[in-house]
Amino acid sequence: MSDAILDLALRTASTPAVGLDLDKHLTETCSTLVRTLRATAAVVVVLEPAGAHGSDGAAVLIGQSQLGASVGPVANALRSGRPMLTPDLLRVGPPALAAAASGCGLVTSGVLPLCALSRPVGAIQLLGARGWSIESGHLDRLAPLADVLAAQLANVVALARAARAPPRPTPVPRSPLPSAEAASETARSLKVPTPRSGSAVVPPRYSAKS
Repeated sequence: MSDAILDLALRTASTPAVGLDLDKHLTETCSTLVRTLRATAAVVVVLEPAGAHGSDGAAVLIGQSQLGASVGPVANALRSGRPMLTPDLLRVGPPALAAAASGCGLVTSGVLPLCALSRPVGAIQLLGARGWSIESGHLDRLAPLADVLAAQLANVVALARAARAPPRPTPVPRSPLPSAEAASETARSLKVPTPRSGSAVVPPRYSAKS
């Protein structure tokens, strides 16, 4: 089981953030987690760009109900930076989460926050149907994946911000001042007498015609 998670982590680390189809990538990640950890469903909640990407529609609904919420398993895990186990989603907020859990039957939860450079970027949430508990051991097995997935999400954010940033103006190069040698050569080509050191050029005199 741990080998499958390690393999998933290695594949995630080797997937470049440039041009990444984030929804497809995270959906496949969640589907792999469901098969490997024998959870009922899984969802990755991403802070930027805000979204929920899950193994099925019910998991996505659970994730979406927690986007931007100040309470709930995902919000609490992100705020504390620690894993969060919830045995009954019907008894916690936000109200949209309890309603979604009641409607789809996913009532147990385990959340692992994803942080890059000490900043939260999202969370992985494992979900179980009634009678199927999500335990700390499930979240412990996610450790090899958590860091590389967090780094990947941080790279996606950085690339998106760089693409939105206005281009910097190209500095105009300054023309160098001509050297004394170049000035002398220019003067000779123009047949302008070059003054010697300490002397001055006397302009020619012309006699006035009557």
